[in-house]
Amino acid sequence: ERMGDKRRRGRETGLRKRLCGRLAALVALLMCAHQVAVFTTSRCYSIDWHYPAVSDPSWRTVPSEAIPHRSFDRAFAAHYSHRPVVITNAMDGWPALSLWTPAYFKDHYGDREVEVYFWGRTGLDWTARTRIEPMRLGAFVDGHMGHEGTGGAKGYVQESSFMEEEGDDMDDDAALVTGSGAGPMRGNLTADLQAAVARAWRRAEALIPEDKRRVWAETLWFPHTPLPEAQVAGLETAFWMGPAGVGTGVHYDASPALLHQVHGVKRVVLWPPAARGDLYVSGKYNYGAELSLVDPHAHLTGDHAAAAEVDRRFPRFAGLPNATVDLRAGETLAVPPGWWHATLTRTQSISVAVRVQSKCQQRADWADNVLLALHNAGLYKHGNCVCHA
Repeated sequence: ERMGDKRRRGRETGLRKRLCGRLAALVALLMCAHQVAVFTTSRCYSIDWHYPAVSDPSWRTVPSEAIPHRSFDRAFAAHYSHRPVVITNAMDGWPALSLWTPAYFKDHYGDREVEVYFWGRTGLDWTARTRIEPMRLGAFVDGHMGHEGTGGAKGYVQESSFMEEEGDDMDDDAALVTGSGAGPMRGNLTADLQAAVARAWRRAEALIPEDKRRVWAETLWFPHTPLPEAQVAGLETAFWMGPAGVGTGVHYDASPALLHQVHGVKRVVLWPPAARGDLYVSGKYNYGAELSLVDPHAHLTGDHAAAAEVDRRFPRFAGLPNATVDLRAGETLAVPPGWWHATLTRTQSISVAVRVQSKCQQRADWADNVLLALHNAGLYKHGNCVCHA
């Protein structure tokens, strides 16, 4: 009998050990899954979904700063990587500031075909079906840029492919933009800015496709990115041109961005990542970002009657504070990853957004890349997106 009890206790002890081992393995697996989820959703810990708190008044004013070119990367990383800031000197010396107008693009790129986007009746409504019309840039300038006071849907060019070199014709355009084939007015720049432009050339050679390199690097230059040069793994640009009254609805981007305002005035309204619960997240697909169901057009234009109707439909949004910036030509708005924002042009507007990714952020994008592949194959939210008509 004692031997039987001993064997029974031994079996029970073995069973408890196996259960404890399996429980420990399950806990470890859950902790690992949690860390992977945090790593992925925070894009390599670059987005803090709880900071700053919506109730913290400090984020509601966006500072304006001139950041020294020589120490830009270090200063930006130390002070502005998690808060928006208007940088007043990031575009110092850009030839585009004096050259880029709608008429300039009509004259030099008028025959290039671009994609013109229409997002709902107001242009800021993500819930409406995206309409994309191919159009020659000259026709867009004639048909949209000079008719701000008329009714009807207004289109917004979001494009960069027309800036690619096509044969020899771009060589003349690039020389005209820069003033000579030798380089973009470098003799007029300070030593610090000349060094920054040299860094921009190195970055362009490493990150920008060769067919875009000359125009993007010489016409615009990108002396700065919101990440130290050694960490940058990917860089993409987006060109935006439209009349007064067009923009983008409420969304956030997963990568840090610099919005360079080249021509005109653009209003940008921002909310911190912690405001997600009050912005009524949409289920519509957008690569690497989320969209809001709220159409902010009435609030951005001061249409109080329409804004009251929006507030009735989205009561949590009604009391939500924001930070508002009117970005003027020559100014650059740094938007940290995860910061919700919407834009509306106040005048004719031309701007260039530069988004960058670190090597760690690229690794954290694995889930986005899987969803993108499924979406492009028609297996995930087919027709329910902002990227296809």
